[in-house]
Amino acid sequence: MKNFSTRARLNVIFGVITVLILAFGLFLISKSTRSRMMVRLIYATDAANYAVCAAINAEMRYATTSQKKDFDSFTYFLDSTQRSLDAALESCRSIGEEGGKEFIQELNTQLGGLRQSEKALVEKMEDDARIGDRVMDAFLALLADMRKFDVIASEIAVGLSTGNDLYQQFTANNDIDALEKAYTLYHQLAGAATQPIVAQRLEALSESEKELHAHAISMVEVKKRLTAQADELSNSLDKATMYFADQYRVDYTIVMSYTITILIIVIVFSILISQYTASSITKVLKQGVKQMEVCANGNFSIQIPERLLQRSDEFGNLARAIATMMQQVRKAIEDVKKGALNVADAS
Repeated sequence: MKNFSTRARLNVIFGVITVLILAFGLFLISKSTRSRMMVRLIYATDAANYAVCAAINAEMRYATTSQKKDFDSFTYFLDSTQRSLDAALESCRSIGEEGGKEFIQELNTQLGGLRQSEKALVEKMEDDARIGDRVMDAFLALLADMRKFDVIASEIAVGLSTGNDLYQQFTANNDIDALEKAYTLYHQLAGAATQPIVAQRLEALSESEKELHAHAISMVEVKKRLTAQADELSNSLDKATMYFADQYRVDYTIVMSYTITILIIVIVFSILISQYTASSITKVLKQGVKQMEVCANGNFSIQIPERLLQRSDEFGNLARAIATMMQQVRKAIEDVKKGALNVADAS
């Protein structure tokens, strides 16, 4: 920078400071974008977790009431979970968050398993309705055949009433043990019945309820699997939320660290540059003032340092101007002396 003018030097200094500030600003913008994405990821995983919990509640209601609106709610909340995970995955890709992307992909896999259990639940509920219809048909057929007889053994009548109560207990409370007792009782009554058609109908009713019992056990397994998968997914979503929260805190710490570091660098750099600039300017000015003071005392024979004369900035121009002035003054003094000597010689 020796060949630069003072103004050019100041422009370069302030340009460097400006570049540093702009670079730091761009860094802050990139980090703030990442931080905003982390906040979105936290929100997305929380929303997905809420949707999973709501889906399980709807599934429980559907398994109990078999109402379509409950199943529609179950499907809606699972779809909502999928939308939240898709949005989270897109956010991870946009900021290059590989760890978060692996988390979301694992969550998608778990959600896929939950959707498969959803399909299994639907199939089981449809089978449950068909088997329930067969039980009802077998019971109505038994009653129709029993009406054909004038006398029915009290044991059969009482047992049929007891079995029906047990079946109603199953349908009301999903009491599988009550259903097992009912089909066992019907099987025993079939063996005790004296009318062949009644025995046949009782055995058919026993077999249909036995099938319903086996189906109810498998339904319980499906529900357990659904609940376990939902709990696993919910726990994984909690971990994902904590992961993104930790990443947000790390980014915040990095931004604060860089902010403090850059501010310290800029302040120190500004102080050093200002001191250097002020020192270089005042040093040259002091030299120039000293030269002028010497000249003011009538001494025009001093030599200005060659280093100062070779400067290409304003101070070099000033030094050369002073040197030229001193040279001109010395010449004028020499001319005056010569003239005086000529006058003295002539007289």
